[in-house]
Amino acid sequence: MYSVMDEAERRHLMESLIDEIQIYEERQPNGQWLKSIRFKLPIID
Repeated sequence: MYSVMDEAERRHLMESLIDEIQIYEERQPNGQWLKSIRFKLPIID
């Protein structure tokens, strides 16, 4: 499905799923730049 969506549809999908993204101001020594991603839907452990 994702591959047939245009950019606007992809962005809308991501905005529907993701509540918050936190990033580091600078890339970390291990290459990581994302601190956390909080999803709008519950993730079950």
